[in-house]
Amino acid sequence: MDGIYAQLERRALSLLAGKLHQQSADVRAIMIPAGPPGCGKSTIASQVVQRINARHQTSIAKVLPMDGYHYSRSHLDSLPNHVEARARRGAHWTFDSQAVLDMIKQLHTSRERPSRTLCVPSFDHEIKDPVPGAIGISPDAKIALVEGNWLLFNEHPWNQIVDYADDTLLKMGRPPMHGSSSQLRACLNCQKRKSRCQPSANGPGPCSYCARVGKDCSFVNPPDRTRLTRKNLDAIERRCTKLEALIRTLHPGIDIDVALADLEAGQEVIRSSEQELDDDSPEQEEPAHEYEWSEPSLPPDFNCQNDEAGGMDGMATLNSLDAGYLGSSSGANLLQEIASMLPELAASNSPATSHGKSPSQTHKSKASLDPPNLANESLTSYLIDAYFLFYNVSYPILHEPSFRQKLAARGMRRAKSSRNIIYYLVLAIGHWISTSDKHHAVSKFYAAARNSLSIHMLESGSLETVQALLLMGNYLQKMDKPNTGYQFIGIAYKMALGLGMHRETPNLEDSFGLERRRQLFWVLYCFDSGFNITTGRPPYAQEGINDTAIPRNIEDKDLEPTTSVPPEVSTPTPLSAIIAQAELAKHANSLYLDYLTAKTANTKVEYQVAETIEQTLADWRQRLPQYFTSEDVPVWFTGPRAVVLWKEQNLRIILWRGSKRSHPYLPRKTNAETRCLDAAMQSINDITTFCAANEGILHLGIVWYATYFLFQAALVLEASYLDREARDKLDNESGDWLMMVHRAQSCLVTFSSRSRSAKRCLEVLELINRRAEMAANTRRTVLTVPELVEEAPIALQTSVGHTEASQIPVDLQTLGEGDLSMGAWTLNDDGSDPTMRMILDNTPWGYLDNTPIDTLFSDWFPQDTFEG
Repeated sequence: MDGIYAQLERRALSLLAGKLHQQSADVRAIMIPAGPPGCGKSTIASQVVQRINARHQTSIAKVLPMDGYHYSRSHLDSLPNHVEARARRGAHWTFDSQAVLDMIKQLHTSRERPSRTLCVPSFDHEIKDPVPGAIGISPDAKIALVEGNWLLFNEHPWNQIVDYADDTLLKMGRPPMHGSSSQLRACLNCQKRKSRCQPSANGPGPCSYCARVGKDCSFVNPPDRTRLTRKNLDAIERRCTKLEALIRTLHPGIDIDVALADLEAGQEVIRSSEQELDDDSPEQEEPAHEYEWSEPSLPPDFNCQNDEAGGMDGMATLNSLDAGYLGSSSGANLLQEIASMLPELAASNSPATSHGKSPSQTHKSKASLDPPNLANESLTSYLIDAYFLFYNVSYPILHEPSFRQKLAARGMRRAKSSRNIIYYLVLAIGHWISTSDKHHAVSKFYAAARNSLSIHMLESGSLETVQALLLMGNYLQKMDKPNTGYQFIGIAYKMALGLGMHRETPNLEDSFGLERRRQLFWVLYCFDSGFNITTGRPPYAQEGINDTAIPRNIEDKDLEPTTSVPPEVSTPTPLSAIIAQAELAKHANSLYLDYLTAKTANTKVEYQVAETIEQTLADWRQRLPQYFTSEDVPVWFTGPRAVVLWKEQNLRIILWRGSKRSHPYLPRKTNAETRCLDAAMQSINDITTFCAANEGILHLGIVWYATYFLFQAALVLEASYLDREARDKLDNESGDWLMMVHRAQSCLVTFSSRSRSAKRCLEVLELINRRAEMAANTRRTVLTVPELVEEAPIALQTSVGHTEASQIPVDLQTLGEGDLSMGAWTLNDDGSDPTMRMILDNTPWGYLDNTPIDTLFSDWFPQDTFEG
């Protein structure tokens, strides 16, 4: 390459000499080497500049790379095709081409008697964004080499750049190679012809043959091969012996020959001892405890052609045999209430027709011996961008600049570490949120994260471990493992308490590091609150115990842990949604505690108490910043903002659904049923309107929540309609309810191609409507309202007998094996839809997604309420 550098050095100096001969001593020559990535233009430009400056013993030459004119990531996010822009960053339209042209014009204008320093941006590969004014070209710089991919691109305005250059070089040839010239290989075209590859007579560029016939001249380095010598062979044998010893240490008793045979056959080879238990053992034949559960992971190569096979109910709305303990605030009882109004459904509602399995009968999980072949760098970069663009703006578990800085330094790749788990889960969540359920049925990224887990992680506490546990728990619930996710969230909460994250630290300076602790704690608080209300399990958090301040709405992308916290801003940031959700979670916890207290006393929330709570919700909405109602907000914020507002509406539905029907001494006040139904219709209206107007931004994360809220609101309307139909009290208002249900169904139809949850919810609503119509038309059944149940929610899994398939209605049999057991209304962890359990989420919104729809609903219609 020295010959090429010398040739270009002479070319640049000759160009400058010619200009000096024509003009005064104050002139500047502009050269533009351009070419595709990897062709060597940057190396050549820097080497030529070094040689020129070394010859003159002063900096008379300067390299100006085009990289500084990348659009920033924030600008790319504002584009209508922001996802494609992130994925294809580096394409000509992701550069500020006009700014590049203006810079070339400035150089051209000032080349005759340059008198001031020109500043141009550079590109920081750690933060992956341009740095304004980082490169200066002084008046002493007589030669400017402007290099980049698209400088000679024949498209406006790139094609104007050549008019302002003194010389250009289009670099299309071989990249620099080490070693003597005899080691250089022929280009691919000359290899095919089996002819000598002659360099071009015009210097760097395509070879003579390719230049003559107009073909692309491409070179490939020879493959690296280990020389077959006795020394190398002995080293490989010693390494294999050590690896075999390591495998036997990690997996005692493994037969390596059998494992290798399985691996060659495409099977995975490592199984845990628990998974190798004999299925016919007496212990496994014993009935499991009522609340035992098992949620094994499917292997990465599991063939998931049947979307519903082996699924679970992430909403805690569809009942399960082995769903674990689901308390009185879980959602299963609303469906049971509707089933009780349709006796044919209620008759078939028994565990006998369920396709559920006990923990010992579930699919045996397998962990891969080899690390998964994850993805190339381009795909992982795209998934990381998707995570921060779609997920982290709602749940700021990670600080994006810190994550990217560690990733650039390869600090996320330590085996069996929290950072490793965080890295793989970011990829898994980015993949899930940017695709569809069908394409994310089994994630190799999650398998990699799971294989990185170690018990040693629990032997010390750190913020990184809390982050890893939070991401794992949240992802698992969305992947239909709610009990497993519940465990991880619980461990994260206990570790956070051990780290003192629930308490303010008054003696320390208010740095950004402390603010990050606050942000992470309130995400955890919302996750824990949501999971508790989802499952009806006792809460950890109690009012008055936590004094950690609510996070502040700051721009944190440029902050370091030791940086002082800057003032709050009045525009949306990635923290804006979690701030509003944290305040709402505190109200939700207050409601939940009132509900549990009332339930313990075998009653319901007093009407006056419900009114007070609704006023606090109204005050919360009133205090929201202006950007929660303004139309002038960034596109990325519209989704998180909408879901926060949907949650508040859903909480009002739950509030009035779980309160006493009327005011004790002001009977003219609007009754609780009317308030509940109004909130349900408003919720359906807002969600369907938003989804219709913003179809382009409906990623799977938004669809996930829209599905749940629509389904909950529609079930409330269905229950009230069936009740009035049973008592022959239908009126015009009842027709409005059905219209809103149909509107919700239409929206779910549009979701169903991407979301299995939407498809399942739609089938449930259609089944209810079909049964109700049959009952109304035939008059074979008198619909009745369940009496007040004061002790416990109606349990669907009380029988251990079996019902013949012939006893199941024909239209329910057609749903098929594992099809949510919809016909039985008993949707268990293995016979139900995997993504349904997602919908009652453990996320900051979980406390609303999943709120009391259980015994809150079962005693809503006491018969004596409607007498008189």
